Formats: sequence, structure tokens, C-alpha cells
Amino acid sequence: MRAEQNKTSFFAVVAFAAIVFLCLLTTAAFSATGSADDFDSRVVNDFLYYTGDGSGAQRNTARAARSHYPSATLAQLNVVRGWDDLSAQSREILSRYITLGPWRNGHRSVYSVAVTGCTEVLDETQDSYADSEHFRVIYTTSGQHAATSQYVSDVLSISEHIWDTEINQYGLPPPKLQDDNLYRVYICDLVGSGGPLGRTWTSDIYADDSALTYIEIDNDYNGITFNHGITLNEYVSVVQAHEFFHAIQFGISYDIPSSWLMEMSSVWMEDYVYPDVNDYVSEYLPYFFQSLDTSLGSESILMYGASIFMHHITENVADDNFVKTLWTTFKQKCIVDPSLAWCVYQVNEIPYIDELLQGYSTDIHDTFRDFNTSNYTKNYVDGSLDYFPDVTTKQVSGTETNNDQLDHLAAKFYKVAEPEASSIIQYDFSFQTQATDVEWRVSLVKESHTGAFTTENLTVTDGTASKNLISIGPNSDCDSFVVIVDNTSTEGNNKYYDLDFTRYEGPVYDLNHDFSIGWHLVGTPFNTTEQTAYEAFGVPSDTRIVGFADGLYSAGSSVIDPPGRTSAYWIYLEEPLTAVFTGMADSDHTISIKEGWNMVSLPADDPTVWDSSITVTIGQTDYALGSTEAGDCLDPVFYRYATDTVPPAFIQVSASDSYEIPSWEGFAIKAKTDCSLTFPQ
Repeated sequence: MRAEQNKTSFFAVVAFAAIVFLCLLTTAAFSATGSADDFDSRVVNDFLYYTGDGSGAQRNTARAARSHYPSATLAQLNVVRGWDDLSAQSREILSRYITLGPWRNGHRSVYSVAVTGCTEVLDETQDSYADSEHFRVIYTTSGQHAATSQYVSDVLSISEHIWDTEINQYGLPPPKLQDDNLYRVYICDLVGSGGPLGRTWTSDIYADDSALTYIEIDNDYNGITFNHGITLNEYVSVVQAHEFFHAIQFGISYDIPSSWLMEMSSVWMEDYVYPDVNDYVSEYLPYFFQSLDTSLGSESILMYGASIFMHHITENVADDNFVKTLWTTFKQKCIVDPSLAWCVYQVNEIPYIDELLQGYSTDIHDTFRDFNTSNYTKNYVDGSLDYFPDVTTKQVSGTETNNDQLDHLAAKFYKVAEPEASSIIQYDFSFQTQATDVEWRVSLVKESHTGAFTTENLTVTDGTASKNLISIGPNSDCDSFVVIVDNTSTEGNNKYYDLDFTRYEGPVYDLNHDFSIGWHLVGTPFNTTEQTAYEAFGVPSDTRIVGFADGLYSAGSSVIDPPGRTSAYWIYLEEPLTAVFTGMADSDHTISIKEGWNMVSLPADDPTVWDSSITVTIGQTDYALGSTEAGDCLDPVFYRYATDTVPPAFIQVSASDSYEIPSWEGFAIKAKTDCSLTFPQ
């Protein structure tokens, strides 16, 4: 089926093996229930799947025993690099596929061997070859593996273009070459032989941790479906651009780079050399965008789609030279300080990428946050393609609580949309976590009716962040919005958090009131459609507005913006003002009271009498205001600021006064303990 034949599902654009082949006998796959651990089982079965005879019982058994879908890169490298860590039983099973080389740097050199490669059926001394300035293509003109002269000519032309782009123009070092200074490319029927679509194999490893390599590609790619109008020539081009970057990578370092960095940057290089082909968009991004809640840096099929992370950096943070700098300097970094954790292939290079990003006045935390914003808004050069995929989001359905967890460098997207709304609907959301050892980021992305996006990055302080009064619907400027939660830490998994959404729906009211010169204690009885207190009260931006929180008076946007429902603010007016407070009424007529002083207002737009019709809730029990039990929370009095007295003054109001609280008026209450007040409908 196509899943076994295209570049995505093979995930075998590159595999690494020796140039020497052995005659192989059919070998049964190593069962996960054997005496070796799960790592050994995975390494053996992955290797047999990609490097064995490619058909029959061996491949089918290996397929059934695998617990995941590997890449050919990992299948080869886990054996070659981790040979000494495998159990004796695993090494015995793989021994007929392995050639041991000399000791170097304290490790045994290991070469893997396969029967699905071109060098089993092609011999440079006996078969045809064609040369260009930098390449020799070895091929045959007859049989199953035959390549046409035009195909060979095209491969040479493509290879020279890639050499010119990646080396002459981009400035990467050339790969290791044989004595004649020609790089070998073998052409055979890889796909028909059960092999991958293309691969770069090592044939010699040097003392300076570099490797000589050669590339194998298919002779015609018959049976492969090319998506979105891509031609055979274009397909060969991106495969070859990918493989040749692997050759350069191994010319830089054989042992240091992780498979994640190699594959991620090689897919990026495909698009750099051939920006109009865009094969990576349809082949790798759909699954990657479905898996953004998996840690970036995962050595799985996701490392191919992770190329979009490099695209984000080179398009939105740095420039194309970022990838070149990364590859041309990181080996030297490890020579200077080999104790760096990422100087071994088992560790990805996120810390080094972070170090480079700091040269652009950012870091991995903010870059990863902005990366996920770009993923949602498709803020990429290729983002306008009609087949550029959407990220996977969780649909929010009204008021709800999400109890979720994230691993490091992973994100989740929560989308709110109200397509059936006939009037404005408002949402609040709050983020809370006990995992304060994590670098959390929370972003709000709103999409207008025209498709334009606006982004707001929220500050997570002491594990909390919130946003109130997000208006969506046909009468607002927002058609939908998404909340993105990012765990931007570079380690640490299973970090839990709560993301609460509250939905408000109802008619929009305009509350008018004439205010005189001086101080006023002004309430906010319902959810305003504005995001700032200045806009909500219709006052100039230099007006003095003071809020009250945690027992302290304070000014500034962190306290007063956005204006909260049932809050109250001190406002000083230098001239009379008719305020028009616009907002949405809420069916919830309850306000929370904290121990100590509170500055609050009514939860409704209708005036309400301060009397026993108001319910005081302590814990789970309700009492009437003024009752003995309610007195355990507060005395039945509040304080209003009267502007109709000379001079203006605080006036105590008791439950027996039958005072009708205006909807615009704020008032002060002192509570003995936490409780809540519910006003009659």
C-alpha cells in the first residue's frame, strides 16, 4: 500500500550502512517478550524491518513485533552507534548483518549491512557510470534496476544544482570525497526491492569523527504517487537535496549529531534548495500538526515534520544562515567542551539551539511559544498553500474545566467558536498549575471575520494567568479564538494544569449615569465589552483610576484591566461626565467575598435593596443576610461613598435601612471569612 511506498511512511529518506554486503539467511524477528529489554527488542525489529530482505516472513514478523513506526535513520543508527549497549542475545541476532571495524575514541566502529541496497546489484568497475564536475552516478541499462540515459543525465544535473546551492552559495563544507574528488550516487530499484526511497550510507569513518558516504536513489520511482502536481524530476530533486545534506552532515561529524537534528534540518534543506516544490508540506506536516502535544525533539516520525520549527526560526526569528551556523559550529563547540550534554547522539541539540537564539535577543521559551502561534496562524512563506494543514485543536463548548498535562516542549490548543451565535458572547479563561518549576507560556490568538489574527501573550505569574471578557460573535470584531498552552521547558514531563473557561451570553446593555467632578466609587455590574477600564467608563486615558486587590489599593493595567464584573474602582473626574457603560448581563447573581475588606458592586443591571432577600453562603450552607449565622461571615452593613453630601463621605448602610443600591455604585464590605453573596433575580 502507499503507506509502504511514499517518503513519509517509509521515513527512510536516509539509512546508514557499510558498502560491504554479506550473504544473508532469513532471520526471525526478535520478540518483545524475549530476555532482552524493550530497547533491544525495538532496535532489533526496526533494523530487520529496514535492512533485512525486505519481504517474506522476516519483514512481516518484524513489522508485527514493532510497537511504533520507526525511521530508517534510527533503525540504522541505533545499531551502529549503540552496538556496545545491546544485549549479547541482540548482538548475536544482528551479527550476520554487522561488520566490526577498528576501535576509535574508545568505541568499536560498527558497520551495518543490508540486502536492499544498490551496491548489491551494482559494481562501479563493471556497470555503467557517468560523471559531472562533482559527481559520479553508477547505474545499469538492463534488467529490473535499469535507468534511462535521460534519468541519469537529470540526476547529474540535479546533483550539481544541489552542490552549487548547498556548498557554493549557502556556504556549507563539501562532503568527504574519494581520491578522484567525485561523490558517488548509485541508482537502482530500491522501492521494488523493498527498500526506502533514498538513503545515505557510510563507507568509511575517519579519526576526526567524519565519514565518507554515498547516496542511493530509486531508478524510476514507479508506484509512487506524487502529490499536488509534483513531477518525477521535482521528487528526485528534493530526495537528493535531503540525502546530500546528510552527506555533508556526516562529513562534519559522525558521532555527535542526533537523528532529530539531522532529519529536521535535512527536510528544511529540501525546501531551501527547491522552495517551489513544497513536498514537505503534504508529506510531513499533517501528522506533525496532529502531534504538537508531543515533545519537540522526539526521535520518531515527528522529526521530519519538526522541520517547520527550523522554518519558524529562519523565517520569523533569524534568517537562513541560522541552519548553516548551527551545523558548522556545533562540532567545534563539542571539541572545546566535550562535557556538553548534547555532544552525544543520544541527546538532541535543543540547548545549543537555545544558545544560538539568545544571539537574536530571544530564547527557546519565547521562540517555542511563538512557533506554536505561527503554526496556528500559518505564519510561514508556504502558509498560504491550500494544502497547508491546520493544527489539531480541542473544541471548547461553553463553560468548562480542562484538566490536562503536557510534556516538555509541547503545546495544546483550545479553540472557542460560536458559529450559531446571533449576538455577542463573552468568555473568560484562567490558567492554573502547581507545576511552577516549568516555563509555562499562555497565548491568546483571536481571528476576525476577515481572517486576520491578533495575538496576545499572557504572563504566567506564580502558576496563574487569566483573560476576561473576550467577545466573539457577529456583532464583535472576533469570529473565534484559541488559547495556546505551552510547556516551554527543555526537560520534565507530565506537568499538570487546569484551564477553565466561563461563557456569558445575554443582551447587551448601555448603563448611563451623570458623574460630577471629584472622586467616585464606581461599580461594574456586568461583563463589559471593553478591554480597559478607561474604555469601559468612557474616560480619558490619563484619568486617575484605582483598583483594590489583596488588601491594597493600586493603579495600573495589571489591577484595573480588564474591568472585572462586580468589581469597583475609584475614579477621579476633573469635569462632569456622562458615562455610558456597555456590557452583557449575566444570569449569575453571585459575588465572591474574601476575608478582609472588599470593594465590589452589584452583579446585575437592576437596582437591588440591601436586606434579608440577599443570601450569604458560607461553605455549602445558605443563610439570609442579617441572620445570626450569616454574621459569621459579615455584619449586615456596607459602606457607600456619598457624593451628594458636603463634603463627600463614606456612609454606613445596614440591612434595616432598605437602601436601594444603584447598579453603577460600588461599595465596601469587610468580611470575617470567605463567603459569597447572592442577590435576588
